[in-house]
Amino acid sequence: MKKFLTKILSLVLTVALSIGFFSGCDLVTTDTEADMAQTIATVQLEGMNKDEIKKSELVSAFNASGYLYVYYYGYTESETYKTILEDIVNNRIVVQQAKQALATATTTLRNEKGYFVAAKEATDKTNIDNALCIKNYKGEDMTTVDKNAFVADFLTEYEVLKAKYTALKSVYTNIEGYKDTEEEEHHHDHETLALTPRATLTIETAKEGNEWELKNDEELKVITEDYIKSFKKDLTALDLKASDYETKYDLSYAVYKKYIETFDLTSKDTKKALNKFIKDLKKTGFITSEEASKETPKTVDELFNISFFKSNLKSEYEALIVSKLNLALQNNEEKKVDSKEKLYQEYVNLYETQKASFDKSYTNYETALENASGESFVVYNPNLGGKYGYISNLLIGFNAEQSAALAAFKEVEHGEKVNFRTELLKELTAKDLRHTWALSNYGKYDEETKVFTFDEDYVKTPALREYKGVLSGASSYIEHDEYDEEITKYNFKAVEGTEIKFNDFYTNTVSSVMGFTGLSGKLEGVEESTIVSKTINDETMAKFRDLIYAYSTDPGSLAENYGYVYSPITSKTTYVKEYADAAERLIQQGVGAYEVVATDFGYHIMLCTSVITSGNELASKETFLNDVEREGTLAYKFKEYKYNLITSSTITKITNTIVNTFKNDEKIVTYNKSTYDDLITEEEAE
Repeated sequence: MKKFLTKILSLVLTVALSIGFFSGCDLVTTDTEADMAQTIATVQLEGMNKDEIKKSELVSAFNASGYLYVYYYGYTESETYKTILEDIVNNRIVVQQAKQALATATTTLRNEKGYFVAAKEATDKTNIDNALCIKNYKGEDMTTVDKNAFVADFLTEYEVLKAKYTALKSVYTNIEGYKDTEEEEHHHDHETLALTPRATLTIETAKEGNEWELKNDEELKVITEDYIKSFKKDLTALDLKASDYETKYDLSYAVYKKYIETFDLTSKDTKKALNKFIKDLKKTGFITSEEASKETPKTVDELFNISFFKSNLKSEYEALIVSKLNLALQNNEEKKVDSKEKLYQEYVNLYETQKASFDKSYTNYETALENASGESFVVYNPNLGGKYGYISNLLIGFNAEQSAALAAFKEVEHGEKVNFRTELLKELTAKDLRHTWALSNYGKYDEETKVFTFDEDYVKTPALREYKGVLSGASSYIEHDEYDEEITKYNFKAVEGTEIKFNDFYTNTVSSVMGFTGLSGKLEGVEESTIVSKTINDETMAKFRDLIYAYSTDPGSLAENYGYVYSPITSKTTYVKEYADAAERLIQQGVGAYEVVATDFGYHIMLCTSVITSGNELASKETFLNDVEREGTLAYKFKEYKYNLITSSTITKITNTIVNTFKNDEKIVTYNKSTYDDLITEEEAE
């Protein structure tokens, strides 16, 4: 059976439905009211009220996102239902834990007091402390909220407005869908996602900022053009001007409030569409016959009294309370980093741990270097006799036919295989490998010129933004972007990169982008070496990464780090001889040295990105504390590493621990399998 993609989400599942799942897809297999009302699972942490999960929630969530698993990933419907049920249970666990951690003492996350109380008592008033201390939507002090209170009681007025606004947006989308009699085409009909995608660089997303920061933080409160874009339609419809507001908080608060206050359910078309929507919800068992028989809701409050819409709104509330828990956890961890004394002690602890490990085994040290990233930091570098460093590798490899011919070549006299490889190298070609990026519409296509240009988010280097290949059979379709604006996208019957001889590729692309020189027309010979030093900085690294992501045939090179580790101990046996020898030369030459070398894999364009000097002495406390705020120092880098670790790893690990602690505890989570055995078969549930 397939390994399930069970996710430990930081946000709670939203069960908003799209009209297409009633009219366009035949995924719903159960539709009786009594069936949908059954409790399929319960979650109850110690001291918390029991949380019942209804069958309607599972089917609703399946309709909202199940097609991704069924159509894109090849899951059976039963496997998909199982995965979604696990997600719902996991999220309920996190929500209950969030209530406990925020409002009361809890043995799992805090031993002394809830985060609301801790934030209120904090003497070092950080943005996060202030964000947690804001009063709830009733005007009550957050410290008075009971752990078993309704989830909205943990939220501020702004957060409640935001949740209602988001839920109403979903309702609006459905109503408009019912007004439109034409059946919409779903994106799972497009063939683009059926392909194995070429890896892409991680796209940085702008920090949204919590409520306090949107109102007070000097950087985050500024109303940007993108922020205005996100509300463009609403600002026009609500007759609001962004220029009338000073902060992002002011602007979004005004939009949320007026949108809710003016949401019209009484016009003839809207009332008719809503009636159809409610009838379909009744048919599928998502609302009761009694609810469906009542007069069509005229106000937002009446709408949210209907069980289905109430559930959607509650889901939005739950997403926000989990965000609040993440905020509290982040605050707790960041205070450790903000304390220079604690930061130094953590540095000492890591140093001593690594020293004991690395002195015992050089393999441990090399493994740590290979895994070094924003979540891994090496503070102890043993003196192992020789320089370590990193080599970034752009490989233009032989095709399958050439590789097979080289592997099958039987050498009779010494040097014949090298000569044969040299002949193959003369025919070596490079081509743009980003065809799946074009198929996935990571940019814009010009129908007139038939040129596809990648967005800046995906390709930082202007000279490399144009896809070098042929796109045929283009057909357009309309989609809405994150700002709800219509954009034209394309399907293509075929996308293929144009092959170019390596010499031309190096001269016209690599040299043009990087400024590399010195090959002197001797590429085919393996006996010639060219080592040139070049200043390397963030811009240089970004250019070389763009080249790698566009052209390298080495999957291992597609990573946002310094490249492959060179070891004076193991690289001679780990890498092929020509590559290992070149890497050693580059490390000796220093950062910025580059070389082109031929191996049985093809041509490697190698760039030395880092040379590691032995740093086996523990920094003194005085030096460390003085350097914490000095950019580029060990102490400063260690502080940044700890911050990165908090945002990228620590919070997720804590959340995972919460879920893993309780999800298999039958006293906490119970399943009524007989109520959903028509969705998840016994064979696949095991």
